[in-house]
Parts: sequence; C-alpha cells; structure tokens
Amino acid sequence: AITPFMPCSMTFFIARGTSLLQHVADIGRRTVVGYLNIERFHAVNDELGYVRGDELIRHVADVLKEVFPQRHLTYITGAQFGILCYLDEVDEAMRQVNARLAQWEPGHPVRALAGFVEYPEGDTLMSLMDDARHAYASIEQDKSYRIYDERLDEERRMRQHIVSSFGRALSEGWAKVYYQPIVRASDGKVCALEALSRWDDPTYGLLPPFRFIGVLEDEGI
Repeated sequence: AITPFMPCSMTFFIARGTSLLQHVADIGRRTVVGYLNIERFHAVNDELGYVRGDELIRHVADVLKEVFPQRHLTYITGAQFGILCYLDEVDEAMRQVNARLAQWEPGHPVRALAGFVEYPEGDTLMSLMDDARHAYASIEQDKSYRIYDERLDEERRMRQHIVSSFGRALSEGWAKVYYQPIVRASDGKVCALEALSRWDDPTYGLLPPFRFIGVLEDEGI
C-alpha cells in the first residue's frame, strides 16, 4: 500500500513519496502522482469569508482521506493538495470527491480539479508534480481531471521552446509578417491589408499565431 495520509509539508511529501515510489514500482499497479486544486477557491474566501474558506480546506482534507484511504496525501498551500495513488482508482475517486464537495455549502458549488502523471522509473517526484500541475492546467471544460500524456508532453516542450527562443526569433527574423488582402464587396478591389504574424521556426516549421501568441501573453512577454 502507499501509506496513509499524513498532514505534512510538501517537503515531507516529496521525501516520503520518493521513498515509497522505489517500493511500489513493481507491484503490478500503475502508480500516479496527482496535483489537486479547488476551483474558484478565492471566490469562497471573497463571498463567505476566510473562516469558511479554512473550514473548506479542512473538509477537503477529510474527504480526500476517506476517498483515498491508505494513500500518501499532503496539503500544499491555498487549496492545493498532493496525492500519490494508483491509476485504476483515479476515475471513481474523483467522482466521489466531487459528489461530496457538491454538498458542502448550498448555493456555493465547490469542485475539485486534478492533474495526474504516471510514475516511470528515473523521474523525480518533484518533476512529476510539475507534470501533474501541467495536466491540471490543461483540463478540458467538462472534465474534473486529466492524465499527463505524450500530447501534453509535446505541448510543454513547444511552450518551453517558444519562451526560450523568442529573442532569437526576433533577432534572426523567424517572426514574420504576412499580409492578407481585404476586398471591398462593392467593386471587388483590395481596399486594405490585415497584418498576420507567423513564426518560421527552423525546428517546428511555420507556426500560426494560436501556437505562440497565447504562450507569450501568459508569460508576460
């Protein structure tokens, strides 16, 4: 088993979890590391006050202990929790967590969202937590969790490439402007041009705006 819940720090979660992963890798069940957060937790504090917000955190901890019995869990900060469990129990566990949280406060729906990443040999628990956070940030609107996969891994590499290469893209002319004509319907003549940005990357080829502009905005670049 992956040890019972302990109300501990992230440092202890990493240390104890690293030791546990070395012992559960060969038991036949696929082990995952999870990052769980409460959606719109700031709204609970704003609308109900910090006392009720603290009560919600304790309630979430109690629910996680019940739904993930004999699993390694920790409270991180804010409304964030770390989980070490098995892949085959994630779907039902997340359903139960959200069913119980939905009953917490009438008129104030609470929902837990989580990202999970499967443990492979060689990765550190800290890097797995980063991947789990990335999966969490990529959850589809109608889902409550997401498992880190190859597509997310590629998206992450692309994001890192865009951020680290932006200065070079400007200085070496990878960022280009293309012009799209705007045609006047009354006479069929070009009356204006729309400037469109493209990134002609030597590794990934021609990148359309949706691949890089949002990343640059998120990073404040």
